[in-house]
Amino acid sequence: MENLSGIEFRTELLKRLDTLITHFEQLENLKYIGDGLVMLHNQMEKIHWTSPQPKVQGKKPKILQSKQD
Repeated sequence: MENLSGIEFRTELLKRLDTLITHFEQLENLKYIGDGLVMLHNQMEKIHWTSPQPKVQGKKPKILQSKQD
């Protein structure tokens, strides 16, 4: 910071501190969102593996036939 008076210097520091606090709050919110997404993913995975799988009637898809042949 260039030559600022004492009041201007403190005002500039407070602005920058406020900006930093805002960024940290946003990061904390992202952490909560990320934790929520991980929990949602785990629940969906648990439901996927514990729910009965539907039986497919008829031919296998061509992609599966070619891989096994």
